Parts: sequence; structure tokens; C-alpha cells
Amino acid sequence: MAPATLGGPSQPLTIGIQERTTYDSDAARGSETAAAIRGLQSSDVIYSPSITVNYVSPNPRRGLALRGYFGYDYYQRNRTLRREQIDVSAAGNATFGKCQLGGQLSFDRGQSGLEDLTLLVTKNTIQSYTVSASETCVSTAGLTESVQVLHSGVTNTAALLVDYDTTGVSGSVGYSNHTLGNVSLVVDYSKTDYKNQLTSLPGTPNSLDVTSVGVQFSRPIGRRLAGQLGVYYSTSNTDLGSAQLPGESTSFNGVTANAGLTYQVGPRLHLTGSLFRGVQATIRQGAAFAVTDRVDLGADYTLSSRIQVNLGGSWSKETFKGLDPLIQEVAPNRVDLWMVGGGVTFKVGRKSALSADVHHEESKTDLALFNFKDDRVSLTISTSF
Repeated sequence: MAPATLGGPSQPLTIGIQERTTYDSDAARGSETAAAIRGLQSSDVIYSPSITVNYVSPNPRRGLALRGYFGYDYYQRNRTLRREQIDVSAAGNATFGKCQLGGQLSFDRGQSGLEDLTLLVTKNTIQSYTVSASETCVSTAGLTESVQVLHSGVTNTAALLVDYDTTGVSGSVGYSNHTLGNVSLVVDYSKTDYKNQLTSLPGTPNSLDVTSVGVQFSRPIGRRLAGQLGVYYSTSNTDLGSAQLPGESTSFNGVTANAGLTYQVGPRLHLTGSLFRGVQATIRQGAAFAVTDRVDLGADYTLSSRIQVNLGGSWSKETFKGLDPLIQEVAPNRVDLWMVGGGVTFKVGRKSALSADVHHEESKTDLALFNFKDDRVSLTISTSF
């Protein structure tokens, strides 16, 4: 679920009820051998009833937004994967002239994606939370600045996985005008402390520090096109303590980036694209961190007042840094994941809808046990009041 966002709708509070039924050709997210090792059936039917709650304050200058998703994934064949799915967030802001103060809190809980786990772990409930506060001052022509502080945490029910807490701070100073757009110099620092390692494996650090320095640029291009780009040089340092192997190096020094582009082609067609490259903490033992690359493309088309169509695709590559030989036998060090799909939504009356979507995914890794091809077909009925 997307984080809470601020605005001013005509109906501040909306409560929704949904039931989503999905046929998944490879719920085990791996080869037939990997499914057998995990005691899972490859294909499955998943029933996902849920309730959503959304509230947005009518006053955008003193705003409050609340979002909640409360659901349960019932796997017909794979009882091990049955789990609650909870995702809630709250955001608030206050505007003072050209400056804005904001804060956000989010929490989610559910079954880990099997592609994120080693063969030693199948059943795992992962919980994460994030608390952040920010201050931003922007002018249409002149200096701009912003500061953000953030604290987040991840916990797992499986003892072989790693919990961690991350604290970060970032700041930017820039210049903005109508011709140039907004250009800012950005400095970002975060520290992650890994915890609850009952059996510490080589390559699992005590902590991870990441520092990034770079430039961000954002600008509307005409009335329909807008984009933002950030390019940084990032360095990381890990404290491996007694787990460090002779000659082992798990640092990262290189370019990271994020970018986004939106294009309103016309009143009916909306295109989006995004790019990300970054250094992220991981719940896997035997890995200091993961370098993630990701590209997303999407298109939304309004066919009529009742029918909407969407298409999308993504590619991601995740590379884990860690040299423990045991982990290399039960989890891949590199994962390439491709996804393409689309769907259609048909409104029934003012507040109900029927939706159908189809997705195809392929994963290629350096460990054949985790390669898979997966097709999912979903039907959703929803209503709100």
C-alpha cells in the first residue's frame, strides 16, 4: 500500500471492503526442487479478503492523512504461507509561509517474500516501521533547503534471520527559478545496527554505515511533463567484528541514483517511469548489505467513465555482499527479476468495482534452485462507503 498522502477530497473518510482471488503458477518462488525442499506446492489459489481505511484532512495547510490495509492471505494448498497482511501509515504537515514541517509514521506486517529468504527459512513474519520528520523551505525563485531525520526497524519471527534498526539524516541546499527548475546539493548519512544473531555467520556485520553526496534536479517540462533526477556518490563501511574473514572486504564505493518521470499524454493517458540504485540493509545472514538496481514503467488509460486499463513492467537486480560459503549454497548472491503485466477495472455504480489483472515474472540467479517463471491471474471485487 502506498504511504499516506495529503490533499483535500470531498469525502475525507473512505472505508473499503475487497476480496481478491489469485491463481499463482509458482507460489513457491523457485524451482521444483526448491519447492520440495521447503515443503511447498508450486501452484496455488490465494484468497485475500481485506478492509481499507483512508482519511485525508480537508485542510492541506494543516493536513493529516491516515491509511490502513487489514487483510489475510489464505493459501489453498500452502498452509505455511497463510498470514495476516497489515499496512498502516499516518502523515501530517503544517505550512508556514514558504516553509513546511512534516512527519510520517508507517508500519507493516506480513509473510516475507520467499525470493528474499534462504532455503533454510520458509515461514517468516516480517514487521517493519518507519518514523520520520522533515522541514522544507522552497521559493519559486531563490534559495531552497530541507532537512529530514528518519528511524526505522525490521524484525523477523524466524531465528535464522537478522533484525536491524536504521537511523538516518539528510539535508539539501539548492536554488530554484522558473527557467532552471530546482537544483540542490544533497548529503545523506545512515547507520544500521544488525541485531539478534543467535548464530553469527561470517559476512554478517554488526553495523553498516552509508554516506551519499550528490545533486538533485527537478523541473516541470511544459504543462504535461515533469521529472526529477538525483545522482550521488555513495560509500559504505561495515563493522564485521570477529565474523570478518582474512582479506574480506564488503564495502561499497560507487554511483547511486534515483529518477522519476511523469507524462500526461492527454486527458485519458498517463505515463510514469522511475529508476533507483542504492545500498540497502538485508535480513539475510552472511551478507553485509544488498546493492539494488530497479527500473519501473507504467501506463494508465481511461477507456470510459467506467473502464480503466493499466499496463506495467519492471526489472530489478539485487546483489548481496558477503562471502560465507554456507549461505552461497542455500541463497543466491545475485537475483535478476523481470515483471510485465496489466489489468482492467470496471466500475459498478458509484462506489463498487470489478478488476482483473495478469502478471508474468521471471527470476534468474546465480543459484539455479531460485530460478523461476511465474504467472498470476487475479480477480477482485471491491466496494467503499
